[in-house]
Amino acid sequence: MVLPPTAFCPEQSVLPGTLSVSSALARDVTDTKWLAIALEADADYLVTLDRRHLQRLKSIGQTKNVSPRAFLRALDRSEK
Repeated sequence: MVLPPTAFCPEQSVLPGTLSVSSALARDVTDTKWLAIALEADADYLVTLDRRHLQRLKSIGQTKNVSPRAFLRALDRSEK
């Protein structure tokens, strides 16, 4: 038996995966899913090691695309 995603999060009214992002934006069609997820979630950060495709964007919407090192620095600053 296959359960729908709402079986795990019944209070969730919008299912993820409905937003599409142009592959021209990421330069790699396999990376568009990460951009779409970050946008849908209104994420503050998209942490990635992909300098060639994702980090070069710097940000998409309100989401900052950063390396793990930059993310840890941002966390450290926010705790002070």
